[in-house]
Amino acid sequence: MTSLSRKAQFALLAAPLLWLLPAILHPMGTPYEGIADEIDMWIYVHVFQLVLIPFLAAGVWMLLSGLQSVAALVARAALVVWMVFFTAFDAIAGIATGVLARHAHSLSGDDQTGVISAVNFLFNDSQLAGGDFSVLGNIAHPSWVVLAIAATVALYKAGSSRVVIGAMLLSVLFASHAGPAAAAGLGGLFVAELLTFRRRSLETPPSPAPKADLKTGTKEPAAEEPTEEPAGRPVPLRAMPTNLPGRVGRWSAQHRKTAIFGWLAFVAAALALGTAVGTAQIDPAASVSASPAGSTGSSMTSSRSRPRRVSSSRATPSPWMTLHSGPRSKTSWRASPRSMR
Repeated sequence: MTSLSRKAQFALLAAPLLWLLPAILHPMGTPYEGIADEIDMWIYVHVFQLVLIPFLAAGVWMLLSGLQSVAALVARAALVVWMVFFTAFDAIAGIATGVLARHAHSLSGDDQTGVISAVNFLFNDSQLAGGDFSVLGNIAHPSWVVLAIAATVALYKAGSSRVVIGAMLLSVLFASHAGPAAAAGLGGLFVAELLTFRRRSLETPPSPAPKADLKTGTKEPAAEEPTEEPAGRPVPLRAMPTNLPGRVGRWSAQHRKTAIFGWLAFVAAALALGTAVGTAQIDPAASVSASPAGSTGSSMTSSRSRPRRVSSSRATPSPWMTLHSGPRSKTSWRASPRSMR
C-alpha cells in the first residue's frame, strides 16, 4: 500500500468528525408537521451529508486498502452499494422533501394543503424513499451494517489491534445516520481510521532527501537503495509472456484447483463420449477374402511356386580362390593377377 500524504489523511479523517454535526443537529421529526419549525435546518443537514458522503467512503476504502481477504472484498462491495443508495435516499427523502416543505410553508389555503399532501406522500407513502418499505433506505442502511461487520473481520484477519477492531465494530451504529447512535458509530470509525493510518505511516520508511550540489546549487535525486527479495521467491528474469499459451499457463498457475478440476471434467466427458459412440470391429476372414489378387499373400504364394533357374555351366573359380587355396609362394602370387586378365 502506498502511504497517504498528511493532507490526504487529514481530509479523510475529518469526514467522520464533520458528520457528527449533522448527526447531532438532524431534526428528528417527519415532514411536514414534524419539521415545520426546522425546515432550514433539515435542508442544511441533508445537503451537508451529501457533500461528506464521498469523503467518508474514500476514508473507509483506504482503511481497507491492502487487505486481500474475502471479508475485505465483501466490505468494498457493500461500501459501493451504500454510497450509491444512501446518496439517492438522502437527496429524495431529505433534500426534496425539505424543499417542498419550505415551499408549502410559504403558501396558504388549498395551495398549502396540496403541497403538504405531496410532501407526506413522498416521505411517508412513497415506496421509493419512504413509507413502511423504502427501497432506497432498506438497501442503504443494511449495506452499512454488512460493511462494518465485514471490515471488522478483515481487520481482525490482518492482525490489527483490539482497539481498531472494537472501534470498527462500533461503527455499525452509523447505519441510523442520525441521532446519538450514529454519532457513536462515527466516533468508532474515526478511531479505527486514525490508528490504522498512523500504523501504516510508521511502517513505511521515509524517502531519503535529495542531496544538494554545492557547485551548481541544484539538488540531485537521492539514490535508490537496492531492495532485497525475500528468501524463497525467485526473481523474474524476463517479462511474463503475453501470447495465448503464456496467458493460459499463467492463469492455470494462479487458479490451480479450477484448472485441475476442469481438466478432469474434460477427460471424464471425453471418456463418456467415446464410450457412448463405441468402436468398429473388423472381421479378419472378410478382410482376407476381400483382398485383391495382387496382395501380399498372393504374391508370396506365386513366388514360392515359381521354379528357380539353375545354370548348367560349371562355375568358374574366382582367381582370388587360387591365391588362398595353395601355398603362399611367389609363383601363386604371380599367377593370380594373370588369370584376372
